[in-house]
Amino acid sequence: MDAPRERPTDMVLTWLAEHGHEYVGQWVALAEGQVVAAGTERGVVAAAAQARGGRVVLVEVAGTDGGPRGLFR
Repeated sequence: MDAPRERPTDMVLTWLAEHGHEYVGQWVALAEGQVVAAGTERGVVAAAAQARGGRVVLVEVAGTDGGPRGLFR
């Protein structure tokens, strides 16, 4: 039996905790916890992610004194 797939929310939270500080102020497209596109323009990142195909989560990484946080879009 296959292992259960990680929920997108859990994957994004894990990624943010480990790598969010590297992408503050950017849009990031994630697939299975890996960055497939990143940049400051949402449309450009979304287009690159769409061209890749497959399941991708688009996150805006915002920084605060408490560390990075993602805004799912």
